[in-house]
This record gives sequence, structure tokens and C-alpha cells, in this order.
Amino acid sequence: MRWSFPWKPKSEDERIDDLYWKGRAVLQKGNTKKAHQIANELADLRNSGAYEIKARAQWLEGDRNGAIQTLDRGVISYPQVALLWSYLGEFLSSEKRYDEAIRAFDRTREGLAGSNGFADMNIAIVHHRAGDYKRALEFLDCVDDDPPRYRVLDVRACILVDSGRFEEAGAVLAELESLQAVRVSFADRARCISLRAQVELGLGNRDRAQVLAKAAVRLDRSASRALQVLSELSNADSRPHR
Repeated sequence: MRWSFPWKPKSEDERIDDLYWKGRAVLQKGNTKKAHQIANELADLRNSGAYEIKARAQWLEGDRNGAIQTLDRGVISYPQVALLWSYLGEFLSSEKRYDEAIRAFDRTREGLAGSNGFADMNIAIVHHRAGDYKRALEFLDCVDDDPPRYRVLDVRACILVDSGRFEEAGAVLAELESLQAVRVSFADRARCISLRAQVELGLGNRDRAQVLAKAAVRLDRSASRALQVLSELSNADSRPHR
């Protein structure tokens, strides 16, 4: 005998949840057309995720100003949603609108699912991008236990490498490598090895730098820091000897 049960329709909250996660999944696959459709459905349901999904789709399509404008509207309608402020800060930072990015990340402290730790880390990244390494490290020193430790170390290592403090960066990377025994992505692992390659190059260990850079590229062909090391080594080798 087969038992049958009456079909129970999904609640509005369940439908919103399904749509939101589906939207994030199609964005990962680069399907922006479907993402826009899902964003429209979320908008009809008056959910803040509509702004996030639409803005991220616009960003992937290269419409950077449109993405920022969408998030500007989103934070006006839903100022309590930290994730909207976070994406706004990220996009503004990528456009080198650093002061605005810092203000956006600062707002993530107060919102739903926001935290001081992530705000301080993101603001440190903005100062790093702006070339203010001292200020970046000051904010990174304020980070509490909220972000994963290996993320904070990764940011610190990047700042130290770019400011030419190679020995300090090497010590940070040693701790980072010990923490990466936990499961991390190939891209995270490749970035760590790339940073190590930059440290070795900065300390004058060219052969070791080349070995590490090639290892990083094998893990992630887009490892920009490793590619930079290989380019610098190639350019140095092609210069005429005097």
C-alpha cells in the first residue's frame, strides 16, 4: 500500500529563500540573464536580495555604474541589510572610489549579519588598494575574532609584501601555511604560494621565487602575483648584461 499526503504549497519565505540561493548559483555560472529574471521575482516579493542579485549580474556584464546605482537604491530601501552595503563597498573600491567605499563598509557594522571584524578587514583592504599601507595595518590590527584567521593573515601578508617588508611577510605566511591545512580553495592556496614567491624575489632568491611562482600558476592560471613574479624574472633575464 502506498501512502499519499496532501501537497503543501511553499510559504512566501520558503519561496524567497529558494529564489535567492538559485540566484546566487546562476551568478556563479555566469548566467546573468537568468539572474535578472530571479532578481525581478524577488523584487515582486519585496525582498532585498533583488538588489544584490541584479547588481552582481550588472557587474558581471560590465555595467559597473549600473551595478553601483542599483546598490545605491538598495541601501536606501534596506539600510539595515549589511550585505548590500558590503557589495556596494566592494564595487566602489574596485572603481577606486575609496572614501565612498570606506563609508559603505563602515555601515556594515550596524546592519543585519554585520560585524566590526569584517568591517575593519574590508576597510583595511581599501586602504591597501589606495596605497596607504600604514593605515591598512592599523585597521587590520583592530580586527576581532569574527573573520577567519587565515583571511586576516592573507590580507596582512599582501600588505607587507606590497610595502616591501619581506621578512615580516615571510613570518606571516608561515602561520598562514600552517592554517591552510584546513580545506581551502586552489585559488587561496595559489595566492599564498604567490606571496611566498614575491617574498623570495624581494629577498633576492630568484631561483626559489621562480619555482614557487610556477607552482602557484599550476594551481591557478590566473594567479596574478605569481604571473607578476614570472614577468619580472623574464624581464630581468632579457636585459643586456653590462
